[in-house]
Amino acid sequence: MLEERLQIKRPHPALAIDAVWNRAPRPQKKLLIAHGAGAGMDHAFFLELVPRLNQSGITTLRFQFPFMQKGLRRVDSIPDAVSCLECAYQCLLEEAPHLPTFVAGKSYGARMASHAALTGRLAKLQGLIFWGFPLHTVKNKGVERAKHLDDIEVPMLFLTGPRDALCDLDLLLPRLEQCPKKPQFVLIPDADHSFKVRKKSGWTPSGIYDLIGSTTEAFMQSSPPLR
Repeated sequence: MLEERLQIKRPHPALAIDAVWNRAPRPQKKLLIAHGAGAGMDHAFFLELVPRLNQSGITTLRFQFPFMQKGLRRVDSIPDAVSCLECAYQCLLEEAPHLPTFVAGKSYGARMASHAALTGRLAKLQGLIFWGFPLHTVKNKGVERAKHLDDIEVPMLFLTGPRDALCDLDLLLPRLEQCPKKPQFVLIPDADHSFKVRKKSGWTPSGIYDLIGSTTEAFMQSSPPLR
């Protein structure tokens, strides 16, 4: 997988953002990828998934949130994380500006992407992909983290497994039904929050990554063009 590593400058604070391009051989779409709380942009999940997206004509830009870059365990606040995501998105936007542009996030990154979509500063955004949206904590189940989804104007895709301890499907699915934009939902068989599956499921890790990749690509292909 060919990579181009770079740093994206932020106006404030002065900390630059580590990032990496993976350009598709024949790009048709662009995707900004935001990582989760427990691992950064080089997590195995992305190293497996990104080549599949590249083969489908999707150029990707992954970036590091400040807390991960500093080696901190506590995640960034929503305003700080959104500001960082906006800077990375601007970098993505400037690359091949004619290509349709999307944002995807894994867990914490998915949640931050959903908040960033409300700022009005993600110009030309055509859709959001949530790989394991963290609807609640393990101990405290609820839908408080999903209240703002009603205000998101672009198409959304949720990919979640039935064993996800941070996203009870009995809570998520009714909540999505209430959203005016009617987000798409795809169940990833037997997957937990990390999209790991048990041997008895009959699925292999490679098969799960193929499914996530093809579902993501199909959503991006089906999203209507901007008016």
